[in-house]
Amino acid sequence: MTFKHSDSHEKGREHQHKRRFRNLTCKRKGWLLTCKLFACLGVVFTFSSPVFSRDSSIPISFGELPEFAIRNSPEVRIIEQTYNLNVTEGRIDLQWSNPVISYSQEFIEDDSTEQREQFLTLSKQFEMPWVYSLRRQSWELQLKAYDYQREQKLKNFMSDIKAGYVEIKLVEDQTKRLNGLAKVITDTAEVAKTQLEEGAISGIEENLIQMALSNLNARLLRLEQEKRSLENEWKTKIGVEETENVQLSTKIDFRPVAIESTDSYLSMIPSTPGFLQREKSIDATEKRVKMEQFSLFPNFNLFGGYKQQDPDFNGFIVGISLPLPLLNSNKPQIKRQQTELTLSKNDLFSYNLRLRNQIKNILTATEAYSTSLERMTPQFNSTQDLIDKTVFSYKEGQISLTELLNAIQIYAESIEQYYEQLTSYYRNIFELEAMLDEQLVTF
Repeated sequence: MTFKHSDSHEKGREHQHKRRFRNLTCKRKGWLLTCKLFACLGVVFTFSSPVFSRDSSIPISFGELPEFAIRNSPEVRIIEQTYNLNVTEGRIDLQWSNPVISYSQEFIEDDSTEQREQFLTLSKQFEMPWVYSLRRQSWELQLKAYDYQREQKLKNFMSDIKAGYVEIKLVEDQTKRLNGLAKVITDTAEVAKTQLEEGAISGIEENLIQMALSNLNARLLRLEQEKRSLENEWKTKIGVEETENVQLSTKIDFRPVAIESTDSYLSMIPSTPGFLQREKSIDATEKRVKMEQFSLFPNFNLFGGYKQQDPDFNGFIVGISLPLPLLNSNKPQIKRQQTELTLSKNDLFSYNLRLRNQIKNILTATEAYSTSLERMTPQFNSTQDLIDKTVFSYKEGQISLTELLNAIQIYAESIEQYYEQLTSYYRNIFELEAMLDEQLVTF
């Protein structure tokens, strides 16, 4: 009875276990089905998301450009890390040397006895106080020079990306205007086909239209290639992927800049970061010259320790050591620093002269561009009205087809000249801003 009862009980447990296993299997199948469903949705989402990213764009206004570049540009990070590396080198050069611990043991044997001597010493090198003081002063001045150098590099970088922004935007605007002229020629070509069939114009005139359209398309193709090249280089500088679509949201137009006198700008040179950097480098090198001149005995070593000799002798050791200037008296190092000092002074003189000439040339060119643009801008803004009037005159028979094509050619050249001058004008303005640490124009 006990065995049968136990057997039926075990069968009931086995049946219950199988039922639980089937339920668990169904739950697992349902879970797997749910996972597959989510996986399919994930695949659909994965294949769908690039379409969204391709349609998206990054809007950047001219005022947001500096902050955007500082946050994303690899060139800005290189400038900052280079400065940090220079600061670290200064700290390494000024840090104290570590002490040295040493242990030695000697065995002395003769016919009857054996003696052992043990030495434990601790030594430390110390730089002469005046040498360390001059070294520290030199590095403090050099770090200020590195700081000015970083500031000047950042200003040059900002000038470059501002000019790139303006150039790309102006190429876009120029392309739109030339596309408008291309539409005029295309519409004229459609009319010319009908006139050619009716015998109103000759085949030569129809060929002239096609040649004018080909020339304009060639200009548009050149602008498109130029814009693509400018965008790729500019995106790399500000830290944007080549595949990303960047929308330049600020309109760029001609804005006269209040230019001061040449003497006023030349007087600002000594306060510019580039000039101050070279001045601090000269001061730092002068400190290093003095440091080497006072480095006849640049350092000394102090050491002390414990000595033990078998069987009963022991004691302490204390000593000092000085380098002897027997061979060169540090003259090569002094000569080297004096040569670097001469180079630094010549670099400052060359930089000052170069900057003065650049400022004069930029001011002359900027004034010429400004005068020309002030004269051209009213005509440029009314170009579309002139084009419409010219086309209307052609349709009314007041001018010939050749006169229409010549007018379109003149308009195209005028548009190209205007944008070239406007691009050069703003590039000079931004370069002057970087030189003199002064903001001259905003949009």
